[in-house]
Amino acid sequence: MDYLETRKEDKMPIITNEDRKKGVFPEGFIYTAWGVGRFKSGEECDYHYHDCDEYWFILEGRAKVVEDGVEYEVEPGDCIFTPMGSEHKIIAITNCVEFWCELEYRGRKRRGHLHRGDED
Repeated sequence: MDYLETRKEDKMPIITNEDRKKGVFPEGFIYTAWGVGRFKSGEECDYHYHDCDEYWFILEGRAKVVEDGVEYEVEPGDCIFTPMGSEHKIIAITNCVEFWCELEYRGRKRRGHLHRGDED
């Protein structure tokens, strides 16, 4: 049974969190993961990269984004595009909320945060 057959009762296709966990997406849907990140002032994530392109949308607060060694300051309304293989991290300047989404996996198609020098 395909995605649309399972959603005939829906007026709008909704991809639930359960769908996402199971990898059940409508044909042509290009996102593989998404979520909301909340960072307290001074907090940061690890420096990493992905086997996919990623977008971040800043919803609240201000942050510094480091991508391939270059620093950028971002604020609400800004969109950050990190192409596949680009190393990046976010450092909150003030409390910061961002929505992120990852597109289709390519290359080696590894999921999650990848780090230079780590063995598979």
